[in-house]
Formats: sequence, structure tokens, C-alpha cells
Amino acid sequence: MKHIKMFGLLTLVAASLMAVAGSAYGAPTLTSPSGTEYTGFVEATLESGTSALLKAGIEDKCTASLVAGPVITNNETHARGSVESAALKFEKCTADTETLRGGELTISPAGVVTATAFEVTVNDTSLGISCVYGGGPTGTALGTLTGGTPAKLTVNTTKLKKISGGFFCAVEGTWTANYVVTTPGTLLLS
Repeated sequence: MKHIKMFGLLTLVAASLMAVAGSAYGAPTLTSPSGTEYTGFVEATLESGTSALLKAGIEDKCTASLVAGPVITNNETHARGSVESAALKFEKCTADTETLRGGELTISPAGVVTATAFEVTVNDTSLGISCVYGGGPTGTALGTLTGGTPAKLTVNTTKLKKISGGFFCAVEGTWTANYVVTTPGTLLLS
């Protein structure tokens, strides 16, 4: 009888450990709806009544901006998506602003968003100044994604890497903005 009780106890412990390990393993970073891995398209626009502010020797305020692209990878360590140059837009700006090169966004399970390879130029045509900044090959932390209905992306970086530009262009640029995820309607972090 003693062996049967011991076997029963060991079976209960083993089942409990398997349940804990199973729930922690393989959970995707992004879910929509809750608990369902999201691998679709993500689109975020500026929060109503706000603007994106780019500072890079030239101060540039944009009242319309878009970040969009498909989720390529979504696992327990990160979600990664590609954003083509046409899907990173800054419009209605105080300076001539154009995305020269797309890149990738990576989101950690804690919601930290990192940009890699992007290149955006800010031009002051009246002064003949052109400054190009981006995420660089190693990436730049942009801000934080907060899951919800809708999810929100807060961009607040002071470390945009200078790609090119004269001495009027700062060594590092900044980008601050508040975005609302419009697609999907609900986007959660696991």
C-alpha cells in the first residue's frame, strides 16, 4: 500500500510539473484575440490630436504618421515584423520628410519595440540641410507597445543613429509619438 501511495504522489507531482512547463513554453508574444497567436498585418496611426516630433538638428513636427507591416515571427522570445519604406509614413510635416529605407520592428514579451535598418531623411530645403537617421544594423529601442483594445505604441527614443548629413545634423536624433494600433482591433502581449 505504501508503494501505491508513493506512486500516486509522484504521478501527481509529475503531472503538475508538466502542466506548468506546458503553459510557459511556446506562448507567442502577440495574441489576438487573447490566447490566439497573431500572425497577420499590424497597422498603427498617430493618436488623434497628437503629432510625431522628429529632432535631428532640424525640428520636424508631423500631424499624420503610419507604421504598418506583417508579423513574420511570433514566438515566446519576440515578435518581428517587416515594414517597407512605403509603410512608414510621416505626412503633414513642418519639414520635407521621407522614408528612404524600410526595416524591421521587434517586440519583446515586455512590449519593448526595437527598430532595425530604417532610414528616414528630414530636409530643410530653405537652408539646404538634409539629415538621415535610422535604426542602424544593430537596432534602436524606439519605445513600448501596450496591449489592449486598441493597443498603443509609445515612441520615445533619443538614440536614432545618424546615417548621413552635415555638421548641422545632430549626432543622434529623437522621435517621439503616440500611435494607436488600428489593425487588429485587439492586440495583446502574452
